Amino acid sequence: MAQWQEVQSLANACLERVHQLYAGVALPMVVRQCLAAWIEDQNWRQAAEPLSSHARMLFHSLLALLDNHLGSLGVGDEDFMLKHNLRKARRDLQSLRSARRGLPTWWTTCCRRSGGSCAWGRRGRR
Repeated sequence: MAQWQEVQSLANACLERVHQLYAGVALPMVVRQCLAAWIEDQNWRQAAEPLSSHARMLFHSLLALLDNHLGSLGVGDEDFMLKHNLRKARRDLQSLRSARRGLPTWWTTCCRRSGGSCAWGRRGRR
């Protein structure tokens, strides 16, 4: 979560670049915000390797965490839009499961868009 907190405190010009990075990525910024600690603790580089079973495992974990987060939100107006956006993100992510290009390719694409490190997580552990 420390990385995400740093991102949020960047100068406006840099924040615009962050918004551009997330504009075309299948993982919306709202999901990055809600699952920041978990996302930053994963090995995304391993998930981007060809034929990686790690990608599939992370994908299913991501969906489960989204479900948990959705279940923990209240019923008030302040959570209405957040719930809507998270539900939409979950549906969009689920559609990747049947996409022709597969999950490892999706991870790789996201990593490439951010200059070699994942736009939403660690650069990878060694």
